[in-house]
Amino acid sequence: MQISYLGIGFQSLATTSNTQKISSEQLLDSYAAGELDFPRVNLSNSIMTGVNLSLVNFRGAELNGSVLKRVNLARANLSMADLSGANLTGADLSGANLVWADLHNANLAGADLTGANLTGADLTGANLNGTTMPDGTVLSSSKLSNRSSGKFNLISKFISRLFTNHD
Repeated sequence: MQISYLGIGFQSLATTSNTQKISSEQLLDSYAAGELDFPRVNLSNSIMTGVNLSLVNFRGAELNGSVLKRVNLARANLSMADLSGANLTGADLSGANLVWADLHNANLAGADLTGANLTGADLTGANLNGTTMPDGTVLSSSKLSNRSSGKFNLISKFISRLFTNHD
């Protein structure tokens, strides 16, 4: 889908017409064979628990509603990925690229985000109880502090304006 902001055109990566639906079994088989590049795949509502997907490229992928408990996504590229409503309980996202990722209503309880890049990520409604944040802070409640929340939400609002279709 072509969208524009301030007269600048952008191509949104997370649109169903641009994604390729694959099964979690196909993904895991390809990953086991050494494949790391899965941009714009559609794995919505998949169930993968306790698997290693470190270094994988899920740029612009659709993982919304997926169960990814205890999945190792260390140093993975999840930029512009749709992880809304995903269950990432106990997931290792250390060093992951989550730039402009949609994590609204995701369950990140106990996840490790140490060193992750969350620039522009939408964490609205996300469960962050026990989550280790990029700076090493472990959250004891599911809400970001006002200071952290403001930083992420300002960037997210700007980015969402970029990707809002203005006809």
